[in-house]
Amino acid sequence: MVSELFNARSLSICLSCVAGRGSRMEPWRAPIASLLARHNCTGVYLDFGTNIGVQIRKLFEPHKFEGAQVLPLFTEVFGAERCRTCAIGIEPNPRHTRRLDQLEARLGAVGAGVLVLRGAATTSEGSVHLALPAMGTREGIDLDAALGSVAAATRVPGRGQLTGGTVSVPAYDLAAILRFVHGQLPPPQRLLVKMDVEGCVALPEPEPEPEPEPEPELEPEP
Repeated sequence: MVSELFNARSLSICLSCVAGRGSRMEPWRAPIASLLARHNCTGVYLDFGTNIGVQIRKLFEPHKFEGAQVLPLFTEVFGAERCRTCAIGIEPNPRHTRRLDQLEARLGAVGAGVLVLRGAATTSEGSVHLALPAMGTREGIDLDAALGSVAAATRVPGRGQLTGGTVSVPAYDLAAILRFVHGQLPPPQRLLVKMDVEGCVALPEPEPEPEPEPEPELEPEP
């Protein structure tokens, strides 16, 4: 798992060193452009690995999360007034769909600009397989799905058995989304990025078989 926060001061460095130009198939481009235009966004919070949307709620409902460590950072980047601050999340786990639908509807009803893309943040456009935990496992708290096969995901240290099967979900080019959003914002391009994504873990290479010990040389008989 990777969990990081970037603000606009460091983002320009990140964008300049990300390889790739994105894909022609970018289903996220139209909904993101629409969100930015409708709300005339001057700042954007990108939440890669939204889960059930708690961090987005902290952005727009800070009074419900007093003492949360991220709140001073939100204020530093976006200020206390967030009418023109938008949030874009990415979450691949289909079991969070209902909660995320409710989150978008509830916050949207009070004027907040919120969009959650249903898919995985990766390095290219397309689709990926997502291994799911068994139904009922930490349901509604944090469903620890992971990209890749069930066999690979269950090899992650500390992770329980992911026996809920696999599903295919859209894959979105994280770097292309960053570049697009960054380019749409007016100066000073207030952009904050959170990454909390589960991925495949490279399984260790099998250890080579030990070479057989050389047989002792026989001394010639006298």
